[in-house]
Amino acid sequence: MNMMATDTVAPPRYFLAEHMFPCFVDGGVILLDLRHDQYVGLDDDEARALQTVLGLRHVSGHDTATPGRKDGGTLDLDRFCRDMVAKGVLTQDAAHGKQAETVTVSCPPLDLTGYDVTKKRRVRPGHVVTLVKAAIGVSLGMRFTSLEKVIARVRRRKQTHAAKVRAGQAPATPDRERVRELVEIFRLVRLFLFTSKDFCLYDSLVLVDFLAPYGIYPDLILGVKMGPFQAHAWVQDDTYIYNGCISDIDLMTPIMAV
Repeated sequence: MNMMATDTVAPPRYFLAEHMFPCFVDGGVILLDLRHDQYVGLDDDEARALQTVLGLRHVSGHDTATPGRKDGGTLDLDRFCRDMVAKGVLTQDAAHGKQAETVTVSCPPLDLTGYDVTKKRRVRPGHVVTLVKAAIGVSLGMRFTSLEKVIARVRRRKQTHAAKVRAGQAPATPDRERVRELVEIFRLVRLFLFTSKDFCLYDSLVLVDFLAPYGIYPDLILGVKMGPFQAHAWVQDDTYIYNGCISDIDLMTPIMAV
């Protein structure tokens, strides 16, 4: 998982708000607003305007000249900026903003959608308790705080684990058989608690919370697809997609990774 700053061609006039995550796709821009748990779509002209004020090289093949409308009109850049600031997308305060970054995520070669029938998974009371606590914790967090704070908690936990790995206090790579076992147990117990259908983000957040007490800290990925627009969330590491199919993930463009 890599975060790459988009090429700049001029000093930025504005910065992205900290809670905004961009994805440049199909001639437009999709913005993930973590604070309000929503996606914001910009058309090609607005995408060019955004990249102009952020001082970026336009990634869809257009230059960064004054953006124009397809009907021959001209997009009012100042009005566009005022609107984006009012909506909390942009800021002129570098201390509370960031440069636009794109997420580069490699699709793992394997997924864990099936069950290993050669091994009998024993579901222990501790597994059930851990999953129930994870499910309740995520539900309360998403209902009474914000997705931004829920994601921040996941990020802090991963940063703490990474520090332990650097200090030699934790393994850098989890045992693969242990990962498969716990993911299969998660899916078995989940049947009695909630469905993952149409709730991929909730499922993914509960999964990473369930795995954390066992010392497993995979990546949480959010991605989008156009034509028609779809958003998806999943969990993966370098080897496995934990809760999705490779064929589905291949169609998505990552917008955020934790």
